[in-house]
Amino acid sequence: MFKVKNPHIAEIPEDILSHIGLGTKTHDLKAMFGDVKFVCMGGSTTRMEGFAKYLTTELDMVPEDGQLRNLAQGTDRFVLYKVGPVLSVSHGVGIASISVVFNEILKLLHHAECTADVEIFRIGTSGGIGVEAGTVVVTSKPVNDQLQEAYHLHRVGKIETFPTVLDEGLAKELMECASDFPVVYAKTMASEEFYEAQGRTDGAFCDHSDEEKMVFLNTLHETGVRNIEMEATYFGAMCKRADIKGMNNNSVSVIFMIIYKTNGFSIQTFVGAIACVAMLDRLKGDQTYISNEDKEEWEMRPQRLVARYIKKRL
Repeated sequence: MFKVKNPHIAEIPEDILSHIGLGTKTHDLKAMFGDVKFVCMGGSTTRMEGFAKYLTTELDMVPEDGQLRNLAQGTDRFVLYKVGPVLSVSHGVGIASISVVFNEILKLLHHAECTADVEIFRIGTSGGIGVEAGTVVVTSKPVNDQLQEAYHLHRVGKIETFPTVLDEGLAKELMECASDFPVVYAKTMASEEFYEAQGRTDGAFCDHSDEEKMVFLNTLHETGVRNIEMEATYFGAMCKRADIKGMNNNSVSVIFMIIYKTNGFSIQTFVGAIACVAMLDRLKGDQTYISNEDKEEWEMRPQRLVARYIKKRL
């Protein structure tokens, strides 16, 4: 079954997952979530509610009472919906925000004693780099603004670096599910901030020139980056950090694996992928000038991609 690596968890008499409004004594987490196979994360609460509703139709899985409920209703930080074996959860904007819910979702899977292989997706929006607006970028390698495939964690006065790795096989399976909109497989840069850290000149502060911005963006493009968002390095690093060490005897292509041994048997895998739509091409500007119709259509593209994959797997 799925287990987190923190040995201190076993010493906590009651684990309160405060940011998603759940706890080990207030909820029967095993009964509620023990069958989870897929976790889908996105920034917007409204978008992830909409994705959950979309899944009920696509997967033909309507709750028994016909009511789709926010299972994190005990808090206003995030939303959490469950459609069959799929979780749809919001993560807010940026690494600081996603780190909170990512930790609590992993602990949720731990306490629920999930026995299935778990696949986790980030679906959302981004700024494209040399791609047509509306293109979905499936991330090959998350990089930081120094073009390093690394996430730097500051903790107890120290800095620790974790590699950012995503599952190539899962990403390519996702791409096979796209037929009606453009999809590319490329590097994604994760920034610490939306405006200056992404080279924008339209924020409240700006101490760089348009020329410096274009040098930065063109360098990203030349090194294979095709979009910028704000979570990819953390997402990739923490999936990898969850103790992916090798492959079990029945797998030949899975890169991410959480391996736990019981009497010599490997019993759990954990893989992750990122698919984000480009809402504009940053090589052409900083502002997004699109109709509401295009915005809604483009935002649905990563959702449709992941929903098709899940439907195929089920």
